[in-house]
Amino acid sequence: MTHEYLGIIAFLCGVINFALGLWVFLKFPRITRLHTGVGLFAFASAIWCVARGMTLVVVPEHALLWERLTIATATLHVTTLLLLTFYMYDKPLRWYSILLIFSPAILLGIGAFTPYGVLSVTA
Repeated sequence: MTHEYLGIIAFLCGVINFALGLWVFLKFPRITRLHTGVGLFAFASAIWCVARGMTLVVVPEHALLWERLTIATATLHVTTLLLLTFYMYDKPLRWYSILLIFSPAILLGIGAFTPYGVLSVTA
């Protein structure tokens, strides 16, 4: 298989993850914290899969944005899993705890879009 086919498969996985995340949000009328965490993880996976697929499909001159988005959403996976762990054990979280959990992902995500994060993409 070539990279183009892998990119198309990754893009389709992103569409499926987005549909699953949307289903979680729309299926349950009263969204609990656990449903919110699962939905956020599904949306982060969808964005990561689409960005990874587009990195493999587009020409290398245009792949820089998609590679930066891949790294930024990869950091979001870890934080949503940590948030999901707190939700599964019914640990109370205040707003500053959630901000503290998501601050590394925010900083690394912003850093991925600077020249210090991803400088170039080669084929």
